[in-house]
Amino acid sequence: MEKTYECCPHCGAEVELDAELKVQKCPNCGKHIVTCSMCMNGELGRPCTYDCCLEILAHHLNGE
Repeated sequence: MEKTYECCPHCGAEVELDAELKVQKCPNCGKHIVTCSMCMNGELGRPCTYDCCLEILAHHLNGE
């Protein structure tokens, strides 16, 4: 499986995740995060939206 790197918004660590657009657990702090690097919005020059369904799911799973 291919890997990608994300900066966890909770602990600030740069972590290695599966290269799939989905909610995954930060291997450093255990919080749920989204692999935003896999999102097509960046490639298409579109801004990230705060109503992203994966981001909403990650917040829910983290009890936020």
